[in-house]
Amino acid sequence: MEGSASFGYWVRRRRRALDLTQQELAQRTGYALTTIRKIETDARRPSREMAERLAAVLELPSDERAAFIQAARAELAIDRIAPPRESPAQPQRALPSGTVTFLFTDIENSTRLWEQHGSAMGAALARHNEILRTAVTHQHGFIFKTIGDAVCAAFASALDALHAALASQRALEAQRQGAAVQIRVRIALHTANVAAHHGDYVGLPLSHTARILESGHGGQVLLSRATQSCCAISCQSSLACAIWAHTS
Repeated sequence: MEGSASFGYWVRRRRRALDLTQQELAQRTGYALTTIRKIETDARRPSREMAERLAAVLELPSDERAAFIQAARAELAIDRIAPPRESPAQPQRALPSGTVTFLFTDIENSTRLWEQHGSAMGAALARHNEILRTAVTHQHGFIFKTIGDAVCAAFASALDALHAALASQRALEAQRQGAAVQIRVRIALHTANVAAHHGDYVGLPLSHTARILESGHGGQVLLSRATQSCCAISCQSSLACAIWAHTS
């Protein structure tokens, strides 16, 4: 199969257009790096569920996904689907350092949802990603990592992070109304003094935020005591919003 007319080549072009490395694509889809490499070199055909995840992570419009999945399964010639679209270059912004508030998210019971609602879950994940990205960007935050369906963002302002978390939950709650698959997202916020290194963060604050997230349930926003002390909180939302002073 000619490289310029193969499914793997199409995926590789789209990934690069989104400025993703193979490792980042692997993390966002939840598959091994070797699996992504095999798909991009046409050494392996993705399963239907894998194709649905790829379509979501590669941000394909909903009206193009069915054809993409058919092409992935060799049920449709690759030249029958639209060429991979180039994404406009986005200006690079430096991640915040100093006092940083982390926002971590996770979809509750996501593995079970993928097993039970493959196609619907792909569409739900794409909408989830759009909601989180819009809320974080609108509140001047930065998504610095995604792992499967989990999002890790950083904010220079704790209040901005809280606004992004609540806006995300409101939008996700509205999206659930009448949806084929009901996804519930838990969100954790923690504030600490950190420095960014090569587009990422390291250290105990990340582990602390992850532990807070693990204590939550879908629909909740959990705050550490450090974050609570950084912003005046009046949580009178219709959402199940829990404010938790985490001291461990």
